[in-house]
Amino acid sequence: MNSKLVVILVYVDDLLVTRSSLRLIQQVTKDLKERFKMKDLGELKYLLGIEFSRSQKGIVMCQRKYALELVSKLELACAKPAATPLEFNHKLTFIEFDKQIPKAGSTVDRELEDRGGYQRLVSHMEVAQRVVRYIKTAPGFGLFISAKASKSLYAYCDSDWGTV
Repeated sequence: MNSKLVVILVYVDDLLVTRSSLRLIQQVTKDLKERFKMKDLGELKYLLGIEFSRSQKGIVMCQRKYALELVSKLELACAKPAATPLEFNHKLTFIEFDKQIPKAGSTVDRELEDRGGYQRLVSHMEVAQRVVRYIKTAPGFGLFISAKASKSLYAYCDSDWGTV
């Protein structure tokens, strides 16, 4: 089967055109230029906050600029980086109670820990900040799509990491 495919993604006044053959994209671009005033910006580098880098091996998509802006906005540029997004076996609070939980290292915390069997619950904001400190360690990490990959997408998740 000799099928031809053109995909046009539209966002406000931006178009992303991709195809199954170079000749086909040239024809589609020519047809669009005849009907609309437009400028060809060449190969995709940046779209909707995602950076694209292309090589013979495939495409890397990342949000480096956004990650760095987030670290700066949350004033975590000088914060200690986190090696992992979450600590092992973290227990989170209910959102309603986040404001009522004493800060880590408070007198109440130490007193309860001394009695034994107390594990401090961590607020969602603390966990979110830890995730940003993790992102800070490698803001350019992204998703790699191999040029030789099949057309199937596989995802893996270790939801039971603690028992492996």
